[in-house]
Amino acid sequence: MNHQILQLRDPKEEVRRILYSMGFIAKDHILLAEKLLAQPPTEEFERVIKTEKHVYRELHLRTLRHLVLHARDIDMQLDELYGIGQKPVVDFRASAIAQFRQVYAKTNFRLATVLTRFAFNWTALEDMAMVADHIGQKIQVYLPRDGEPPRSFVQDTDRQRQRCALEELVRMPAPDYCHACDCLRTALKAVPSAQDAPQMRPQMSQTIV
Repeated sequence: MNHQILQLRDPKEEVRRILYSMGFIAKDHILLAEKLLAQPPTEEFERVIKTEKHVYRELHLRTLRHLVLHARDIDMQLDELYGIGQKPVVDFRASAIAQFRQVYAKTNFRLATVLTRFAFNWTALEDMAMVADHIGQKIQVYLPRDGEPPRSFVQDTDRQRQRCALEELVRMPAPDYCHACDCLRTALKAVPSAQDAPQMRPQMSQTIV
């Protein structure tokens, strides 16, 4: 099924779409933009920004300053909405639940639209995909496995706390995030210029987990 979808979409845009569904991605964009805006910069503009923006370097840097503020504001709204969604449901009406999901989806779409304007290139997206995979590996550790020995209450509580912290970071239940990572790997392999998923470059990882 995933292969059929990728045949209809540009694989690089599919990678971008999947990444933009992950809750950590705005924070990663903000951190990378702040490296470009630092004095002196700690990231090379030409390495991570689309080619068409190179001749408008100063203009795009000014744009990034505004985008960082906008993205941070929307990202905080989504963190708050996700937190609300994890609390016990008070209003069980289907209309109320649907309305909440609609607000969340619209806010997420607004954020994706803002992130696109950062104009990060494929190199930057590859780096972020490696961060996504790294987080996915951490989350998988906390998923239940057949044949695992029983744990103490303290061990179980600690694992649940760490899993919840990662789920809050990606704003997704652990199984859903692992599935998204699988789709991301499939999309990366479909990119013509990178038949194999790119190797991890730890020094480029932006998000601290």
